[in-house]
Amino acid sequence: MLGGCGGRAAATGLTRYEGGHVRATSMVHRILRVSAVTTFAAVVVIGLHVPAQAAHSGSAAAAPDSLSGEALAELRAALDTEPTPPPLSGKAAADLAAKDRAARASWNEMQQKRDGGTMGTLCIPELCGVPANGSVSNVLQYPQERGYWCGPSALRTALRVRIASPATQTTLASKLGTTTDGTAWYDGTYPMENALDSYLGAYGANYASVALSGSPSTTDKSNYKIRIYNNTKNNWATVGDAYEVTGGPHLVGHPNSNIFHWFTIYGYSNYGDGTNYADPASGSSSVSWGSQVPKYSNMSSDTIVVIMGGRGYVW
Repeated sequence: MLGGCGGRAAATGLTRYEGGHVRATSMVHRILRVSAVTTFAAVVVIGLHVPAQAAHSGSAAAAPDSLSGEALAELRAALDTEPTPPPLSGKAAADLAAKDRAARASWNEMQQKRDGGTMGTLCIPELCGVPANGSVSNVLQYPQERGYWCGPSALRTALRVRIASPATQTTLASKLGTTTDGTAWYDGTYPMENALDSYLGAYGANYASVALSGSPSTTDKSNYKIRIYNNTKNNWATVGDAYEVTGGPHLVGHPNSNIFHWFTIYGYSNYGDGTNYADPASGSSSVSWGSQVPKYSNMSSDTIVVIMGGRGYVW
């Protein structure tokens, strides 16, 4: 079954799962064409649920990743009914390109200092002003108040970086258009991006949504590291939308099930190779496995990008 709170509901056919919304089984036959994932198709069809993984203490690898590449993309496509975002064009494309140019310039400057400067002089990174780890200020995780409110919770944590007393989850749920099916990644517009700009525009925010394919590329992973480095350096949180499937990688403490889930990225480790994030499920009485999820975790950035494949992130 497919649950979560980071997307839009589909037709009937699956049992609702705590922490999110459902997806239909009407397209499950597509999975059967991929021999590598036949066993996972059976799990979806009969509605079985693999027990949650053991809790971790804030830093861990993802759940066993036996499903990847084309097979992962096929399974995601078979389960998903949210509309596919069109390619960016016009002002949106120009804005993203401008953001990327600035982010890459910042990244290149960091690398030059880290590697000893443009003249090749020896340099200890910490003394050159390029710490390996970075975090935005005022990070505070808010447990999601309802099973389908990971979006409002993740948004509130992102706003807290700039606003001492951000709006309540109830208010943010209304702003995002959140329903019992969760908060959409894309519904004709990007609700999370729009909400971030609405609340933080006065502080200079200009967020952009990055849609990822079901099997993100090496370039996707490299771009993500550059973007979270730049966001963190400039004290902006990033908000990710996970698309977890049975047999694929999961956020720390999540059960090996199909889940959509918004979360807040607040920093990086090892010059972007690791991602620090806050998980709305942690401490939530509305999520049965919430007690197994740490408030704050660190995970490989490459794995985070794979987890967000089929959805994306807002930076």
